[in-house]
Amino acid sequence: MRRESKKGIAQSICEQGADYLVALKGNQRTLNEHVALYFRNAVEKGFSITHFDYQKTADKDHGRIEIR
Repeated sequence: MRRESKKGIAQSICEQGADYLVALKGNQRTLNEHVALYFRNAVEKGFSITHFDYQKTADKDHGRIEIR
C-alpha cells in the first residue's frame, strides 16, 4: 500500500473543492506563535483578510532534503 504525503493529501482535498485542517504541535514554538498571531489578527478583522503570504525554505541535512 502506497503512503501518500501530507502535502499530497492536502492537495487532493483542495483540488476536490473541500476544506481541511492541519494540526500544529506546540513544540514547534516559532511556527505556533506565528499561527496564533495570524488568527488573533484575523479575529480582530472579522476574518476579512484577503491577502496571504507564505515562506518556503529548503534544507539538506542527514542525507535528506526538507522543504518547509
